[in-house]
Amino acid sequence: LVVSLSFMGFFVPVRTLWTLGASPTAYGVVGFFTVLWFLDFAWYREQTCNFICPYARFQGAMFDRDSLIIAYDLRRGEARGARRRGLGSVGERLRGLLPLATAERWIAHALLPAASAPGAVRRSTGAFDDYARESVTAPPESAELGDCIDCTWCVQVCPVGIDIRNGLQYECIACGACIDACDQVMDRVGYPRGLVRYTTQNALDGRPARVLRPRIVIYGLLLMGLAAGWAWGVTHRASLGVEVLRDRNALYRVASDGHVENAYTLKLINKSATAQSYQIDVAGTDGPQLRGGPLRVELAAESLQTVAVTLAAPAAWAHGRRDVQLVIGNPAMPSRHSRIDTSFFGPVP
Repeated sequence: LVVSLSFMGFFVPVRTLWTLGASPTAYGVVGFFTVLWFLDFAWYREQTCNFICPYARFQGAMFDRDSLIIAYDLRRGEARGARRRGLGSVGERLRGLLPLATAERWIAHALLPAASAPGAVRRSTGAFDDYARESVTAPPESAELGDCIDCTWCVQVCPVGIDIRNGLQYECIACGACIDACDQVMDRVGYPRGLVRYTTQNALDGRPARVLRPRIVIYGLLLMGLAAGWAWGVTHRASLGVEVLRDRNALYRVASDGHVENAYTLKLINKSATAQSYQIDVAGTDGPQLRGGPLRVELAAESLQTVAVTLAAPAAWAHGRRDVQLVIGNPAMPSRHSRIDTSFFGPVP
């Protein structure tokens, strides 16, 4: 409900929503999104990340082998499996890190049944590679075991249900829950932390990793441009929003004094945090003018008000479609008036 109210606050003043002063349509939209969010969090859950959220699709386009990702150190962790109490880590046993190809064969052994033919295993950032060479079919000996004890905590805590040990997958939302779970297990068995950690694919493969590269510069410039645009928009935001709607019932009407009249509805939005006084007038003196002269309107802070106005023009001027301009602003700040273009219709000669 709070999320839905926050979303609706972009279109309706928040104070109006909380004081039940908004329209039934606004509360209907709030109710719709409340049900939608409830279904998302209570039932659909990780399927949103897998099939709806576009973030995962952006990853494949923006990542490279030097991008910082959450990854499993397969050269240290494989071969995975249970072990007797007191067996040291790969560093303590001087086993060292496995060659990449050997570690990937142990992953294939964990993914595929022991008696199956050579199959497929995830490589690098999630791509599959077919193995035509021999695969590991026998369970690992104690000396071959890596630091992964195959407790599956990293899978159990993952909100989208993936196994990070199979490589980076598009479902990953980079929450880091698998890192925390694995570090706790490493602490309990007395192994060094970092089996699952933030790193790069090149670093995992034993290759040098680069920090400064072209895409970092391009992404940085884009981010700076977006931040500058946001800052400019916030500092130059107009405190008054105006929308002009013509009367849909008739293009024009002829008054008893011979003037041609057009009716309009103005929606004025005071975006400032203080009450404001605005004056509505027409630019120029040779065309239509407001009936009754310039109109003064008082708007409360962060409020919307609808005002009906009528423009009247001499019959000699009002022929066909003519452009007019309404001027709305605070008389105390002449430099910050809003000028709104609209149309005035009269009889076609």
